[in-house]
Amino acid sequence: MSGKQEQIETFEKIISNTVRLISPDNIFVACGTLSVLLNQMVRPGTNQLK
Repeated sequence: MSGKQEQIETFEKIISNTVRLISPDNIFVACGTLSVLLNQMVRPGTNQLK
């Protein structure tokens, strides 16, 4: 991926599609690189990022 913004957008799409298709109670991110992106993601609604 060319830059951080593209990484964030891709990760947001993956998370959104996971929630839409599977409706998990929790999503755990066990990758240090991806967990850094969580702090920079915009997630509207009542879902919380921890």
